[in-house]
Amino acid sequence: MEEMTKREEKEKQAQVALKQLIAQVDQDPYNPEAYYQLGMALTEMKSYPQAEELFKKALNVFEGQADKQALLHYGLGNVFYASEFYPEALKEFQAVKDSKLANEALLMLAQTNYAQKQYQSCVAFALTVFEQDATNTTALKLVADSLMALGSFAEAKQYYQKFLELSPANVEVLFSLGLVKLVLGEDAKGLFTKVKQSDAKYYAKMQTRLQEVEAFIKKTQPKDKAGD
Repeated sequence: MEEMTKREEKEKQAQVALKQLIAQVDQDPYNPEAYYQLGMALTEMKSYPQAEELFKKALNVFEGQADKQALLHYGLGNVFYASEFYPEALKEFQAVKDSKLANEALLMLAQTNYAQKQYQSCVAFALTVFEQDATNTTALKLVADSLMALGSFAEAKQYYQKFLELSPANVEVLFSLGLVKLVLGEDAKGLFTKVKQSDAKYYAKMQTRLQEVEAFIKKTQPKDKAGD
């Protein structure tokens, strides 16, 4: 009952915030930021068709004004990404022509390519982001995860380690680094112990993945070594 009350309260607050954002658009219909804030609020509420319609309407309002359309293309790209329309999302992120938003758009291009299992393209975009911002852990993780998916384990290890220099307590990356080390024949016990101590639920959830990697290692081992 208490949980339901909390949810209802949250929904009520979201509706109030939404009304305020709609009012901002009405008061200043030539401000792209107002459309962006409203569109992202609708996206957070999973009202994807309404968010898409709003961004498309706003793009028409600012027809021929590339500087103002950039934020709206970025917003529309996020709507398509959230609703898993990845080819449409790529098109919108590629349409962002604004140096201030360049890195954000490149990062979303990387994430969208990763979602489509286009790992080489993901690495290219994420590395470009990392070159511009050496503290961007999201870009680093995308590079490492993609390299791991491509089977480039030694390279993936380097990028996971770079990530942990910036964010040493991230259990997902600690676990992934452990998997990579296992494949490379290195000791990973310490990493898995750290993950288990930090987040036992996550560690339990990832046991299937760990078993898959162990099976992969066994399968790829030379027969004479496997029989030792």
